[in-house]
Order: sequence, then structure tokens, then C-alpha cells
Amino acid sequence: MKKILILIFFLSIYHISIGQQNILPGNSALNTSLIKPGKYSMSYNFKKSGQFTEIGTYDVVVKLDNSKLDVNTSLSFTNSDMIWKESFVANINSLAPINVYSERDAYTTTLNFFSNAITGAYTTKKNNKEKPINIPIASGFFNIGIYPYLVRMLPLEPGFRATIPVYDHEASDNTRLYHVMVKEVKSDIYQSSFTGEHKVWKVSIFEESTGHNFDYYIDKETRRLWEVQILTKNGDAIALYDKETDFSPFKNKFNKEETNSLVNNGNATIKGVTYAKDGNKLSVLNINKKQFAPKGTKIILMPYTNYFKEWMELNKKQGKIKNAQPIPLSEEAIACIKYTYVYDKEGNFEFTNLKPGQYMLHTSFDYQRTEKRNEVVGNSDIYYKGSYMGTRQEIGTVYYSVFDNANIQKIVTIKTEGEIVEMKLKKTR
Repeated sequence: MKKILILIFFLSIYHISIGQQNILPGNSALNTSLIKPGKYSMSYNFKKSGQFTEIGTYDVVVKLDNSKLDVNTSLSFTNSDMIWKESFVANINSLAPINVYSERDAYTTTLNFFSNAITGAYTTKKNNKEKPINIPIASGFFNIGIYPYLVRMLPLEPGFRATIPVYDHEASDNTRLYHVMVKEVKSDIYQSSFTGEHKVWKVSIFEESTGHNFDYYIDKETRRLWEVQILTKNGDAIALYDKETDFSPFKNKFNKEETNSLVNNGNATIKGVTYAKDGNKLSVLNINKKQFAPKGTKIILMPYTNYFKEWMELNKKQGKIKNAQPIPLSEEAIACIKYTYVYDKEGNFEFTNLKPGQYMLHTSFDYQRTEKRNEVVGNSDIYYKGSYMGTRQEIGTVYYSVFDNANIQKIVTIKTEGEIVEMKLKKTR
């Protein structure tokens, strides 16, 4: 009976492997020249009630030297201080694992890979208790964290299939040796909100250790990873999308030093008042009076340089493209935008330490305005020579108040050093 079971096992393995390549460290099918150093970020989304919602950001930094591939990842969760980190080092030529460091909420893991064993430790954060790891194991596998990069080095084409042996240190069994199955490769299109259509390989993968199914969308030309769709064994859906933080359509180069000096190293001042005013000349409910922005309302001042002007024009064009995302400013540019707040009940605010130049001011707040509509206010009976001729409706205009949002922006120019510019940031309807 035992021999029959062994035979069935080997026949099963033979059946699975037909038409598939068995990818081992150092396999000639791996084009390691496609490994590029750099960093990128992906939006991490969870599907709930039929819609994907971003719950975190997945950041990746890839480093290379003459002998090692060093990949550092971190998953930062939205509205939380929790960060999952992992770094793994592999041989640059074979991609065989060298070491791994993993950090989760409650513990850290350190692994060192040798030809005949894996050593390391699990360390509990709460009490700093260390559990040694010493697993006798033969070589001939990859660390599970490396395979998403490894897949991009494969000779992808329609119909390509492969079996990739991996070690998963988070699995519950003793050996933790599993396979990653490249089930299908076919052509597809990825639609970027910034850079349009990209021809991609859709690579469908099954992980034995987790039971999850993955679809990787890999650029045919550059092997960039644009998207990952994950269906967990529990039926949950997760999606990762490239944030394209390297995207820069600007023709004007941002000068951090000059822009920072413009908003911080001068002695001019902008003094302003912000309010909304109803355009209807009415006294009903006093709605026609100035509706000052509440105390604490944020006022934004943007240096109106060629770089910021171009950013605004680019986003106007972006707004006309279906499903297009806004073009973000660089972190350096964001750091040169100033903020202040309305400091009293009369909508007053101030910006100081400014140099001569143009500035765009913007604010937004809720206010009250009037609307009108015609309504039947009564009926009049019509008589002629004492005889009833009919009834006529009396139509009157009714005025009422509604809440609205004032979204205001205005360009202000400072002409000379030390100038005090007084201005009104207002909305009139």
C-alpha cells in the first residue's frame, strides 16, 4: 500500500510539472539584468462592500552591489502607527537567499541561509524573549519574499508556466518549503491615470503556503510592476496599484532655495479679510450682509511661480480626463506652501515675511445665502356683475436661506520690499 501511495505521489508531481519549468536558484531562464535599483510606492487597498478602499502604502527600496540584491519593504497602515517591515538579501546572480529580517506587530524574525541549514531567531517584542531557529535543510529554493521580483526576470510569454520552490518563514509547518505556481501568462493592458495605456503581461500565480491567488500586471517593455490583484483563500480581495511617484510632467524645474526664500525671507505682509456676500439685494434674514469666514478657517498661500502655474494648468487638463488622478506636487514644493488661519470673528488673517512677487491665496468655508421661488400664496374669486366667474391663484415670491460653500482663490502681487498689501478674499453670488 505504501509503494502505491508513493507511486501516486510521484505521478501527481509529474502531471503538475508537464509543460512547466522548474525554476531554481541560478536558472539560466532568469534574466538578472532586468533588476534595477530604485524605489517605488504602491497603494494598498482592501475590497469591502464591493469597493476598494486604500488602507495603507507599500514602499519598496531596491539596492544592488556587485554580489547582492538588497530589498527593503514597509507596509504603513492608514490611520495607524502600525508598520510591517521586511528586508531580504539574495545573491545577485543566482537569487539564492542570504538573510531575511522581518518585523510585525508583536515579533521580529531574523534568518540566515546556509547550504545545509537556516539559523536565526524569533523575538517577541513584549518581553524581548528570543526563540532560536536552527532548521537543517537542503539548498535549492528562494525566499518567498523574492519571487515577485524573480517573476519579472522570467522569459514571460503567452502559455509560459513555471514552478518555483520557496521557503516561507511565516508558514506553520516545520519545513516551510512550498511551491509558487505560475499558472498562466497572457497579454493585457494597464491604464495609468498619469501615463495612459501600457502593454503588460498578466501573470497568474498560486501560492501553496498561503492558499492565495495573485495576478501580477508586469510591463512588457520595462518589467515595471503596475498592479497586483490578490484573492485570499478566505475570499478577501486586495489590490496594490503603483502610485507612480516618479511621474513628473513638469517643464519648469522647481527651485527649492529660491521658492523657500520667497515665502520666508522677506519683510512684506499680506493683510486680508475673507467673507461671502449674497448677490441678492435683500434684507430678509440679514442674508445680504457679509458672512465672515469663521475663526480658525485655514488660508493657503502658494507662491505663484512658473512651476506652480504649470502645476495648476496640468491639473486643469487632468480634470478633463476620465478617472484621471490629480498630479501631485513634490514634497519640496509642498514645503514652500504657507498656511495661516482667520484669527477673529471678522474674517481677518495675515501672512508675513514675504518677498515681492505673485501669490495665489485660497480658502474654503461654509456660509448662508438666499434663494427664491414662486409659490401660490392665495386664491382670488372673480365676480362680474355679482356673478361668480372663477378663481385665480395668487403667485408670490418666497425668499429662504440655504447653506453653501465658499471656495475662493485670488492672485495678489507684492511690488516692493516691506509693502503691506491689504486685500479682500471674498465670494459674491
